[in-house]
Amino acid sequence: VAPYSRRKTIRRDIAPGVWAFDQMIGIYYVHVPIRMTVVRRDVRPSARGVLDVDDRPGLLVYAPVAPTQECLDLLQPLIDAYGPVRTIILPSVAVEHKVNAGPFARTFPRADFYAVDQQYSFPVPLPSRFLGLPSWTKPLPRSSEGLDLWGGEFEHEVLTVKPGPGSFFQDVALYHKASRTVLLCDALLAVTDEPPPIL
Repeated sequence: VAPYSRRKTIRRDIAPGVWAFDQMIGIYYVHVPIRMTVVRRDVRPSARGVLDVDDRPGLLVYAPVAPTQECLDLLQPLIDAYGPVRTIILPSVAVEHKVNAGPFARTFPRADFYAVDQQYSFPVPLPSRFLGLPSWTKPLPRSSEGLDLWGGEFEHEVLTVKPGPGSFFQDVALYHKASRTVLLCDALLAVTDEPPPIL
């Protein structure tokens, strides 16, 4: 997947405690921006049974991008300041997001890794582990309503559409209450007169 070894990452502040990490992704001559969002947690989520002496709340990663050295170097100051990556969410079934999620999750094996529940492959349906997702992948519930999944910090809803046989479209609307930020993956697109800086 392009841009191969030239994958640049740009980090910028979105809101207090919320950062965007932009990269490019493409096949052949079509390259588009792709974004990961990192949110500072205020409540430490329960660990996956892994001993961790760092009691800071840490970070939530939404829609991970390729874990290049530059990306990890830009993420490290946030880890140093706020604690480790505790939660990773794959909010899409689209290959451009799925291809980066497994490698990113394996970079942070102590983090909880959630994926929307209708992952698929074409033309043959394969299990998630064959799609590059780690063995500790958990299905993200379709709604946070009535669950204490996020310790009161977030709410989420999963949009699911079945466009045709054998495929699904899913996107997660994740609302971070403290910053009043809504995270969406592909359900909303904004086009401005100026191209994104990553391009």
